[in-house]
Amino acid sequence: MRLDITKLPMDLLVLGGLGVAVMATFLIAFALTTGEGGVEGTAGGGGEAPAGPPVTAAEIRAVRSIRFDQRQLVIAAGQDVTIHFINEDPGQVHDFTVWRDRTTSERLAGTNSCTAPCDETITVHLPAGQYYFNCTIHPQQMTGTLIAQ
Repeated sequence: MRLDITKLPMDLLVLGGLGVAVMATFLIAFALTTGEGGVEGTAGGGGEAPAGPPVTAAEIRAVRSIRFDQRQLVIAAGQDVTIHFINEDPGQVHDFTVWRDRTTSERLAGTNSCTAPCDETITVHLPAGQYYFNCTIHPQQMTGTLIAQ
């Protein structure tokens, strides 16, 4: 028995095509919002180039759509570095926490959580290396890499 799609009802073909399109869109959107690449257990973000020269004062913002405005911060290694966290996500509670790596088993520094609009400042002193940061309230959506060099 052979399937002849020209004999199928048009509404069945349209619904099937729409179903495939919706599923493909969902899968692509899911992959773009959750995939970070890199090696599991490290703070690496899939081979991204550093975001600029190391600094001793940095700023990161929580912005609308439950995300940080940057996925990578480059700071000076072996020096006190001030990180200013600004929550601009209206009515949302966020924080900024630095971890040794993606396992989030060793917290190195972090701000208090606060409801926007608000800001917090922390000082870190880290040896050269890659670290992981996130918002502990939204630990899967708000993440990034902190590079001390």
